[in-house]
Amino acid sequence: MKIAMIGAKGVPATVGGVERHVQELSTRLAAGGFDVSVYGRPWYTGYASWSVRNHDGIRSVMVPSIRTKHLDAISHTLLATVHAMREDHDVYHFHGVGPALVAFLPRIFRPRSRTIVTFHCVDRKHEKWGVLARLALAVGEWMACRIPQETITVGETLHAYCRDRYGRDTTCISNGVAVQRDVAPAIAATRLADFGLTSRRYLLVVTRLVPHKSVQTTIAAFRQLRMERPEFRDLELAIVGAPAFTDTYRDELVVAAGGDARIHFLGHQHGVALDALYQNCLAFVHASRSEGLPIVVLEAAAAGAVPIVSDIPEHEEVIRRIGGFTFRTGDVHDLVMTLDIVLRSSALVAMGAGIRDAVLGAYDWESRSVEVAACYRGYGPAPAFAS
Repeated sequence: MKIAMIGAKGVPATVGGVERHVQELSTRLAAGGFDVSVYGRPWYTGYASWSVRNHDGIRSVMVPSIRTKHLDAISHTLLATVHAMREDHDVYHFHGVGPALVAFLPRIFRPRSRTIVTFHCVDRKHEKWGVLARLALAVGEWMACRIPQETITVGETLHAYCRDRYGRDTTCISNGVAVQRDVAPAIAATRLADFGLTSRRYLLVVTRLVPHKSVQTTIAAFRQLRMERPEFRDLELAIVGAPAFTDTYRDELVVAAGGDARIHFLGHQHGVALDALYQNCLAFVHASRSEGLPIVVLEAAAAGAVPIVSDIPEHEEVIRRIGGFTFRTGDVHDLVMTLDIVLRSSALVAMGAGIRDAVLGAYDWESRSVEVAACYRGYGPAPAFAS
């Protein structure tokens, strides 16, 4: 069975929850005998347009895009869909409500194939979008719930949203998380030293630098905590991430940091460097105002980091299962109080170990890939997973 994954920026995934989702899922599906093509963007992967590469058994197909804030995703999705239809795939699996705008094409021109959309997030709530973009994303939501034979949601909150708003009973298959390889202490110490950090003496933020992630809330709370609590004056804040057509917002964050030498903007990180940051932080903070089911929180928890997150429903869904702490969304004072309580605990490391076990038990990619494979097997022949 030939599967076309459309809508992500590509593999190997270096940044982005959707990209991580597609890579982890596709790798396991390919290992199970499916012929998986993931359509990627040259600017993200560094590979040439129209080139085809193999990545862990995945066929990675590079299709160009018009790289602007509003046209990058939709232009790539349109070209990828046309290319995939010419190759006559059995399943067209779109990721995101933006790419869902094109999901009608295989329904019309490849009626014997199966079209699936994974609803990752209510993107129209993201503050970087203007009125027309939000309208387009709202149409994409409707199409994600109306056009495909099957709609997958990545969390219970999104499942309820699609049911209540669009009357669509989606298939809920949550995101997963992979077991991280421990970074050797000597290697971790070297990586941290390069960033000006020391193990267990910093808070960590990992996110795209876009307004709805509300990084300014964490910066303000960190500065207030150090000012009001002398015992935390040596604490550091590491912010990992890069803008996504939001350079102005990053500049605003730098201004908000006020030249504080203990606030480190580390840009985009991945691989060993990111693993070292996760595994050695004192706690992980995620102040976002809008999410689907945040893979970054799962990854931090899988590294043994204690999550401190805003109390949006998508975060609470995770924290109820694995443990951690919440604060009132956008409330700097409440985040300061929460940090004060959590960081004074003498059991943070033990708490993180318990959270690590819980997240690996509740959100494993193996079972998620089996569930997605079952969606594919509902249409046409497909091989059984290798044992």
